[in-house]
Amino acid sequence: MSNHRRGQAARTPQLSRSARVRGVQLRTLSRWRSKFARFISGYGVARLAKGLDVRPSAIYHWVRGVTAPGRTHAATIQRLARESRVKLSLDNIYQHSRDVRAREGESVPKTIASAAASRTSPQNVSLL
Repeated sequence: MSNHRRGQAARTPQLSRSARVRGVQLRTLSRWRSKFARFISGYGVARLAKGLDVRPSAIYHWVRGVTAPGRTHAATIQRLARESRVKLSLDNIYQHSRDVRAREGESVPKTIASAAASRTSPQNVSLL
């Protein structure tokens, strides 16, 4: 029989609410430090989403490093940045999500990793 009452979870050490909030705030702030994220912040999420014909949630996914913009969107982002007198390279755009995932201890999402692996697997290499 367990040492805790039925229906109650075992107690585990918890950070105080204020410590958890500070941790989330620091992690969130660090996501906005890259050149790509600073451009988004200055340009405006809603304005960028409208210019790319995507939902604002897609922009936030990019900032969180969950996904990265596709080639077409990345090229449009570069153009919009250039029109705003901001020099933004494809490396700036794509390095952002890699850095965020590395900093937060996340790996490449499995769907992206599997897609890349399947493109280069021997079964998908055609012989001439």
